Amino acid sequence: MRAPLPSPAALLWGLGLTLSPLSSPAYAQTTLRLEEVIGRAEVLSGEVWRPVSGSAALGSGLRTGAGRAQVRSQVSGSGGSILLGSNSAMRTYNREAQLQQGQFYLEGPLALYVQGYHAVLDSTARVRVDLMTGQVPRIAVLNGGVRVALDEQVRQLRARQQLNIQTHHISAFQETDPWYAARFLSAGEARVEALRGQVQHFSGTWQKAAVGRVLEAGHRLSTAANSWAEVGFTGGGYLRLQENSELTVIGVEQTSRGRSVALQLTRGSAWNVVEKGQGGYRITTPVISTAVRGTTFRVDATGTVKVFDGSVAVPEVPGQVVAGGEQLTPAGVGPVVLDAMDAFNQALDEDRARELTIRAEPLRPMQQLELSVLSLPASRVTATVAGQSWALTEEPLPTGGQGVTEPQWSRYVLRPASGPAQPRLPEGRHTLVLQAERYHQKVTLELPLIIDQTPPTVSGWKVTQQGRVLRVSGAVNDAGPVSLLLSYTGEAGEALNYTYTFWASGPFDLTLPAAQAPDTIAARLIDQAGNQGHAP
Repeated sequence: MRAPLPSPAALLWGLGLTLSPLSSPAYAQTTLRLEEVIGRAEVLSGEVWRPVSGSAALGSGLRTGAGRAQVRSQVSGSGGSILLGSNSAMRTYNREAQLQQGQFYLEGPLALYVQGYHAVLDSTARVRVDLMTGQVPRIAVLNGGVRVALDEQVRQLRARQQLNIQTHHISAFQETDPWYAARFLSAGEARVEALRGQVQHFSGTWQKAAVGRVLEAGHRLSTAANSWAEVGFTGGGYLRLQENSELTVIGVEQTSRGRSVALQLTRGSAWNVVEKGQGGYRITTPVISTAVRGTTFRVDATGTVKVFDGSVAVPEVPGQVVAGGEQLTPAGVGPVVLDAMDAFNQALDEDRARELTIRAEPLRPMQQLELSVLSLPASRVTATVAGQSWALTEEPLPTGGQGVTEPQWSRYVLRPASGPAQPRLPEGRHTLVLQAERYHQKVTLELPLIIDQTPPTVSGWKVTQQGRVLRVSGAVNDAGPVSLLLSYTGEAGEALNYTYTFWASGPFDLTLPAAQAPDTIAARLIDQAGNQGHAP
């Protein structure tokens, strides 16, 4: 379909001019003031955008990040209001608001411009204006009446009607996502939780994406072939961006009704899991937008929507809902047809839902910290001892061969470092805290640890010959058990050459065979940490 040409009013508005606004003396004394900001917002002062946090003069423009802003319009003693949603922008011209992009909720009486067209709300009017990228721009009336100047004519909108600003077509309106009705609490987060292959992140410049990175409004993710990225949201739920796809984060809010997420899929496909009871979720494509609450669905930039659980509303089509087990394509709604991508994501969802745990054997005394533990693949495992923390390196277990019974696990290791990356721990007894994180799961495991860097010694040596028995006694001085390797020989030429190994801790008293008194006895001491000592 050929895009409609911009109206003369829109062209003049882009130049900072307007075309014959509706005449109404009641609005001649309009003043605008920013009354409240929750989240992030900026006002335009001259040519500079400046952060603002509360009531302030509006200046010549206002824009929000992840947050909301309330503007009050005073008209001859009474006034209306403008609520800006996340990632929205407006300017002021001739003491009236000019709505540019984003989402707005309006209460009359109010006079303003919407992308170059002048609109007047009566005192009972409640109106939403949607100017989201990728969506059809519209003015939708919830209550009361609105007059809109469209080029050479004035159109009257009544409750439950909407105006397509591009085509000027008026149709019935049924609201499915009242984002403004929830009280905004704080800015939420969209965070990269998992990556595979080549994934790029844009925040002014393109760079390699990293797990843990928070995505702000306006940030983008792009995946190459055989690659994917998972983005988790405040309060639960996640989106898995498929290969050869690109996503823009418009805004994430945490409201009293749950999380509110606004995303734009510019190409490719996205797999979505929205936890039940976790607020609203909206993803826009060049063809279609979706509004959901608690569901599992896939959306393609071509306009296909597949719903596997719950339901998805299509705001552009009043009353259009795609239920679980259905898919929406340009041909209409029908049963879901599974393909390889669906099966791939269902398998990843099953793996993601596995219960996280850490498996570790009891630790022997050691000179420096050295670990090898098991946990689920793609986990982040850290070790903390005496206020110091280290990340363990993942080494996937082989998927076949003898002795491998659980290939779904990965081994996480920490080896002694020769450089300064891993400082030497003080000797003594410690508590080792292992922590594993995977998606929204986190588990910890505590283990006793002995750091021993001192060679063992023996005090109170006593050796006596009693007939054909040699009696050796003393006391081991070490943090734990010590291996005593005793060897003794007779005088030169005599057939006497014995070696015995014993484990001892503290006082010991050994009885060893000896046909005659030995000429020499050598004692080699090795503790469990590998420290070695010798004693006469």
